[in-house]
Amino acid sequence: MDRVVFHSSRSKSAFGAVCSAIFVAIGLLCFTAGGLHAFSFAFTGLGCLGLACVGCFFYGEVVITQKGIEKKPCGFSVEWVEVESWSIEDICGTSEEDSFTRATVSIHVRGRPLPIKIYDSDATYPGFAQLITEIRRYAEKREKA
Repeated sequence: MDRVVFHSSRSKSAFGAVCSAIFVAIGLLCFTAGGLHAFSFAFTGLGCLGLACVGCFFYGEVVITQKGIEKKPCGFSVEWVEVESWSIEDICGTSEEDSFTRATVSIHVRGRPLPIKIYDSDATYPGFAQLITEIRRYAEKREKA
């Protein structure tokens, strides 16, 4: 069975981890300096939430098989028969300066009110173009222009 695995950019996740860790550090510093205060809880909580999200991106992968498409660990699992349509969306225009996300694949799934999104940064390795090729391989007739 064919199985293609796409990984997100770990360097971008590392940047998010550093930013989140700064929030946690500031929150903990506020705890030690000022005691229990809403500001301390807010900074520490936002930092911890950021670290949890970064963990999903750092270890994230999109897996495409003959059976379907799956985004792990904080994502979805969909079989190809459930896909009603899909499309590629350029969400930043023609700007090449955004290093995080310029394009996304929107997958409309039967029974879900909102489409599932796979961002180009979710498929940095082996690449977003290869992701599109693999999706077309299994759901070409359901692609919207």
